[in-house]
Order: sequence, then C-alpha cells, then structure tokens
Amino acid sequence: MFMRILVPTDFTGSAGAALVLARTHFPDAERCLLHVIDPQRVASNTLASVSVGDERRAFEDKVLAQLQELAVPGETCAVRVGPAAETILDEAQSWEADLIVMGTHGRTGIALFLNGSVAEKVVRHARRPVLIEHERSG
Repeated sequence: MFMRILVPTDFTGSAGAALVLARTHFPDAERCLLHVIDPQRVASNTLASVSVGDERRAFEDKVLAQLQELAVPGETCAVRVGPAAETILDEAQSWEADLIVMGTHGRTGIALFLNGSVAEKVVRHARRPVLIEHERSG
C-alpha cells in the first residue's frame, strides 16, 4: 500500500481534485503538499530596491502560507523553485514518496504541443506510480 504520497499543487481545481483523491483513497498515508515556483516568475516580480534572494524568500513564504491553509493536520508542505516537472520528480525522490498524485488541466492539441504538460512529463519520467486526476465539472 502507498504510505508516502507527494501531492504537487498549482492551486487550480484539478490540483484540488487530486488532493481530495489522495485524502479520500489514502487516508492513513503521509502526504506532502508541494508547490513549485517558476524561477522566472520570481525574477519578474523582483523590484530594483530589493535583492533577488529577499524577494524569492518572501514569495516562497507567501506560497508556503497558502499551502498550510490547504493542509490538514499531519500533512507536510514544501515549496521549491525550479522547472515544474523536474522539481516534482526530484522532490518525490528525496522525500521517498511511493506515489505521486497530481492534477492535470487536460490540454490537448495545439495547447499541449505549445505548452507541454507537467503531468505528462512526470508520468513519463517518474520512477514510481503516478495517479492523475482531472477537475470534475458540474
């Protein structure tokens, strides 16, 4: 049975659905909620009067607070900066997750071609099972 579950989130409906699925189907497992920050987003938000390091830490703290609001007792939270898919895979390895549960936006066609899919990259390169959840409509 899966006892350590990594749940990456981008705070979208599909990520929320994945978190519900992880909690519902694996209630006794340890769960780590992970948000990956795009390093370019931090750089673009940096003011000239504030160092990049200070801005990055402030942004990470803000995101961590959002994660902690989502978390229930017993869940841990982590914020990392880097390319999303690679960082999720690295965190799954270092945290020794035995399952990744994540949402997908369900892009198809040209949107998938242009943007790629973080979930697709994780599924292709993960060395552990990955459970993908779509946002439920209605």
